[in-house]
Amino acid sequence: MSSINLQDVSSFPDLRVKAVEHFPDDIGEWQFVDYGEDFTIQYVDSFPDIKIEFVEHWPGVE
Repeated sequence: MSSINLQDVSSFPDLRVKAVEHFPDDIGEWQFVDYGEDFTIQYVDSFPDIKIEFVEHWPGVE
């Protein structure tokens, strides 16, 4: 199982993420689960693999 180091930022993210309850079928739509995950995440303050910003609208990349 692979793990991704994330940094939650408020500007200049690599990916805008919208948390969804069901059927994440687009890039930037993530469903947080307790089991059966495709990958795991770890929040870090420095040297992230990717910078994300949580949004309500228009998830994905610019």
